[in-house]
Amino acid sequence: MTGPKRRKILLFAAIGVVAAGIRLYVLAALKKSSFFQWNTLDGLDMSTFLARAKALREGTYSILPYETILALAGSVENMILFQMFLGCMTALLIAWIALHLTGKRLYALIAGLAAAAYAPEVMYEGFLLRESGIVFLLTASCAATILAHGRRTERIGFPLLGALTAVAALMRFSNFIWAATLWAMAAASRPAPAKRKYSIAAMLLMMLLLYSAPHLWNRAKKISTGAPIQLSYLASASASGTIGTPATAPDSTASTVGAIVRKLPQKIFFLLGPEELPNNLNYRFVREMLPLPLPGDPVWLFPLGLMGLALWGIRRKTRKRALALAAVFAATALPIVLFLPLGRYRLSLTPILLICFPAVFLGGGKRAHKIALAATGIALVLGYWHLRPESAQTFRSADFLNHGHALKRMPNTPPDAVIDAYLMALTLDPGNRAALVNAFNTAMADGSRDKALTAALTVRKVFPEDTVAQYYHGLLLAFAAQPQEAEKIFAAIRFDQLDGMQAPYCYYYGKLLLRRNAREEAAKLFAKGISAARNAQLRMLLTRELDKLENARKKY
Repeated sequence: MTGPKRRKILLFAAIGVVAAGIRLYVLAALKKSSFFQWNTLDGLDMSTFLARAKALREGTYSILPYETILALAGSVENMILFQMFLGCMTALLIAWIALHLTGKRLYALIAGLAAAAYAPEVMYEGFLLRESGIVFLLTASCAATILAHGRRTERIGFPLLGALTAVAALMRFSNFIWAATLWAMAAASRPAPAKRKYSIAAMLLMMLLLYSAPHLWNRAKKISTGAPIQLSYLASASASGTIGTPATAPDSTASTVGAIVRKLPQKIFFLLGPEELPNNLNYRFVREMLPLPLPGDPVWLFPLGLMGLALWGIRRKTRKRALALAAVFAATALPIVLFLPLGRYRLSLTPILLICFPAVFLGGGKRAHKIALAATGIALVLGYWHLRPESAQTFRSADFLNHGHALKRMPNTPPDAVIDAYLMALTLDPGNRAALVNAFNTAMADGSRDKALTAALTVRKVFPEDTVAQYYHGLLLAFAAQPQEAEKIFAAIRFDQLDGMQAPYCYYYGKLLLRRNAREEAAKLFAKGISAARNAQLRMLLTRELDKLENARKKY
């Protein structure tokens, strides 16, 4: 084995080892934390994918790439391991592309190691989301385009590009934009015309087959088993994680287009800005709560990556490659800006940035020129850092609400830790009714009622007329052996505003009245609660209390 080949092997081996080591560490940290439970929380995209995978196994959902792999994986942990394997492959592919475009092993090493340790990529691999898979498909498609450009490798490159982009389009329809860009680049490559026709035909045929195969399979399965098959994969999930709830249609096409145009400058800023906008997952929150000691961060990658891409465009030798990379970057960014909410979706922009950013430190020219470029890059990073909001401002009430839900599912979690998460959610948003209810229920079950009472008083100050806050405040006072104060609050509650809580309200208010021997008033409340009860258990409980009063009245 020659020296250059040995050095290449060592280069990719080093990147692979670093990528695998980081991911094994993160996996171990995730399994010990509440975040491993997030994948099953109702209302989040992760639980929706789990529900779809279950439906797919039962024959009631269309076969899609991500859901199929999840169904075959058999468990959350196996799927996360697969996604982390794809993350390692992505780092290796980025290093390979950088080495092919520059011919510099040091350049490829820096790009590959940065890809291996880029924190948002590693984080999303630990959750049941499609983003890490899409990043792999985009990176692999770029590598296939390079193969399609070579005379000796075009027969591999074109069909591979067709297969990869077809799977990507099935995972998310808007991926067709960057897929078409890569097809155009591959078709404009330099193989012989005769071979090119066959290669393009093979690529398009592979794309067509992969796109139609799930639907053909479902048709055959429906005919053979008679099972009801949902052929459309565009159905969205409701807040409870159920399948098939139609998405809300916009008021009109004109108003939608107008809103897009008005928000375009702000969206572009956030697309290229220093902070990840929270979606289902909040990158800052996960990194703070784990914590993850990873160097990769949007606050340095985006400014350095964009600066590196600009440097590639300035230099004559790399101008054509820069235009190609910029075209893929723009095609990837376009659907994010126009159609999709920002947040984890911009993870698909990172392969191009990771390929380009080492140019800031390893560009051409004299040593003084390189030092000047590096200093400019560092200054740009500091500017981005200055624009970044404080970490506390990037945390959301929903983050702590989900954190509390996840802590509940972990064994041996102290109730106070769960309550603290809900109280933090209330601190960030005093109107978070779900956090209010969960904090009080946890406290009444086996937690600290003093903490919940503090939360109740805080919420009551902000929302003095909120019926739910009144009800739980009174309930907590009753449990804290303060019946007179609790009865005053219950008496002030409007019964018609207790949506779904009329029966328990009647039960607890009636029990409070019985403490001071107000039997007739309590009996009326129990009877009122029986007619309002929505389940048999509450109805039975209220009936039992009413029967006790009737029996006592007959005795006397």
